[in-house]
Amino acid sequence: MTQETLQVGMMMYRFEKPPVIFCATQRSGSTMIYDDFLAAQRLASRESEMLHQLSKTRPSRDVLQNVIAEREQVEGLFSDKIMYHQIDAVSDMLDPGNDDRERAFHTVFQGATWVYIERIDIFSQAVSMMMAERTSLWNSWDGENVEKYNDYVPYDRVALRNYFVYFSEERQRWKNFFDRFQISPHRITYEEAVDRFENYLLPLFRECNIEKIEKAQARRINKLGNDLNVTYADALKNDLLFDLAIGNGDLWKDYTKINR
Repeated sequence: MTQETLQVGMMMYRFEKPPVIFCATQRSGSTMIYDDFLAAQRLASRESEMLHQLSKTRPSRDVLQNVIAEREQVEGLFSDKIMYHQIDAVSDMLDPGNDDRERAFHTVFQGATWVYIERIDIFSQAVSMMMAERTSLWNSWDGENVEKYNDYVPYDRVALRNYFVYFSEERQRWKNFFDRFQISPHRITYEEAVDRFENYLLPLFRECNIEKIEKAQARRINKLGNDLNVTYADALKNDLLFDLAIGNGDLWKDYTKINR
């Protein structure tokens, strides 16, 4: 497809090539993975949730089209990353008159390559979220010294339980979205990305017909998690298993209901 014109209501957005939309939950490694995607094409790091940032100022249709065109000119195609909970705000910007936010978002990007980023270890994901919020350190760029960035953060069972349920719900919402619009996304896991830095994106590049790929030298975003994260993730697992053993099954009822 050399040009794709997609119309939503009275609004028109033009893409010279099918865009690439990265769908994720927080602390799933999505910022790292998106930056790997840019770096392999010798592109500069940039804001990875551009549409969500733009939705805060509610730009006009012409401004949005200019942003799309600029990204295509600089990067070869339009790409962006979005969390499920951002869809409402982004869709309200793209198509203000459409109350079906999911459909509005899908209609704009229906010709896209959809990429779903998931962290299999939801316990570590919950710990990562707590650490990020308590320390205000969300990413570690190359050269930063973050060896003991979280030493002062105490274990918080209640907060971690809430993150556990929240991420379970977000995962299910993405699953429902893909099922609703019959999307089979390209799947990337955090665990795969961390362990296979040099080649894990090659299948995605082939799917997107991106040929000019730079051999990976070094990652620009480093893993933040340390031994304390592992300790807290193990403790969370034990706490939840203990709740189950003593019959405090409310949490597990929530989790199994979400993940049916």
